[in-house]
Amino acid sequence: MRKPLPGSGLRPGIAAELEALADPGLSAGRVLAQHSGRWLVAVADADAGEGWTPRLLSARGRLRGTTPVTGDWVSVDSAGAIVAVLERRFLLERRAAGEGHATQALAAN
Repeated sequence: MRKPLPGSGLRPGIAAELEALADPGLSAGRVLAQHSGRWLVAVADADAGEGWTPRLLSARGRLRGTTPVTGDWVSVDSAGAIVAVLERRFLLERRAAGEGHATQALAAN
């Protein structure tokens, strides 16, 4: 088993969430930041044994779910693209700019 990310802990049940996506090549990653349609994600590094490597990733096609924000757990495919945002436990959001009542997610989990 890999070491959890510093200060975060690998949350219980994440393996089951990945299995539910029905793609055995997926692994978990944690979004560290967003950069113009790409995300800095800490991904388990097979070469580092139990370590995590930050990588700048894009999304594969349409994400299954919602757009990732800082703090989200995501599934990453073997090609290095984000496939889905895993279930959010907590969400920090604000009212989006404009006249409507829409909200904007700022950070999660």
